[in-house]
Amino acid sequence: MSTLTAPTAGDPELAEFIDRIAIPQAFLRDFYVFVALFTDLLDRAEIPYFLHSGTALGAVRHAGFIPWDDDFDIMVEGYYEQALVSLLPTLKAHGILQNDKHRGNGHYQFYLRHPKVPTSATRYYCFDIFISRREQMDGRSALHYAHPDFRRWFADRHCFVDDVYPTHRVPFGPLRLQAMRDPTDYFRRSHFRTDEATLRIHMVDQAWLDERIRHFQQRGLYPIRDRAILEHRLALDIAYDGPDAFRLAAPLA
Repeated sequence: MSTLTAPTAGDPELAEFIDRIAIPQAFLRDFYVFVALFTDLLDRAEIPYFLHSGTALGAVRHAGFIPWDDDFDIMVEGYYEQALVSLLPTLKAHGILQNDKHRGNGHYQFYLRHPKVPTSATRYYCFDIFISRREQMDGRSALHYAHPDFRRWFADRHCFVDDVYPTHRVPFGPLRLQAMRDPTDYFRRSHFRTDEATLRIHMVDQAWLDERIRHFQQRGLYPIRDRAILEHRLALDIAYDGPDAFRLAAPLA
């Protein structure tokens, strides 16, 4: 099922390719339900967060998920990490499980297994929480990854505190989520652009994706600058009635 809405990309081959890698609507709708549930539980636990990484870019460029993005990223300050740990039993009681490979050390990854979201039995909906720590950078207070690997891989991908706060709610598909006050500088240092798109997809054959990227580079179509793709918006309604409706009668094993 296509997730792109008219007008479609100007080049038919590029449009077909984007349609192939885009998240199908049925899965995307369920992903939004997962995000609604998780962020609602964070709000109720008074754990502040803000959109981060490709999710922050998607909020600005697409007012929601980037069409081919297959994970959801937020950042939480280290001050609230213990509150997040204390929330784990509540998350599990609502069908939100933690990936054992990502437990602490500044990175928490979660997925959903819930009978009210049938596709969660077969699809891995990935929700990443990056813990940040405050430090002085370039004479300003900044939030940077607490996880040592992410700090090494993305050395310049920090957020200045006065660019983050006060956060504000922005449209994200059918939701309104907490975002940085001004992500402009963060985008610049992270090489995130609103006038072109590059592809980073987790659950795909990487050799095939690299071949397709080379092909479209040779045709002058990559990085993607097609306005129909960059301005893609998908209106989706979701059925979410609050966390009580998702509390499981019996805990997950």
